[in-house]
Amino acid sequence: MAGLAKLVMRKFYRKAEGRPERLPWHQEDPPKILLSVVANRRGGRALDVGCGAGVFSVWLAEQGMDVTGIDLFPEAIAMAEARAREHAVKATFVMGDLFDFAPQQPFACSARSGGGTPPRQPARRRRSAEAAESTNCHPERSRGTWVGGARGSFL
Repeated sequence: MAGLAKLVMRKFYRKAEGRPERLPWHQEDPPKILLSVVANRRGGRALDVGCGAGVFSVWLAEQGMDVTGIDLFPEAIAMAEARAREHAVKATFVMGDLFDFAPQQPFACSARSGGGTPPRQPARRRRSAEAAESTNCHPERSRGTWVGGARGSFL
């Protein structure tokens, strides 16, 4: 994420003061595509990219999935951990960049809570594809589910 974008995002998280409903992109309910994909799957490992306040991570954990949420911002991770405690579910939250993330085991599926669009620069696209492949969510090779689309959809 570019420097200016990080500054803007950090400002949003700080202004939210730990309250996810104050984030302009907050949505309390999972999107229909997430509901339909999970309805056909029970259990397994799920990666929530750009997990933010942990709404989708916690929902996936409530559906019986072993969830890891990753986000760049410590404020987001704090909100996600608090939400998991409030809902009494187990989820792992990692502060960091997806491109540096090296999971020990593949994920059955990957959700993208965070907004954004696919990188336009060839090097970023290549790194994005490599990161997806390392999480076993490459569209041609995955045993999991990959559905493109807007924020909150499965990748």
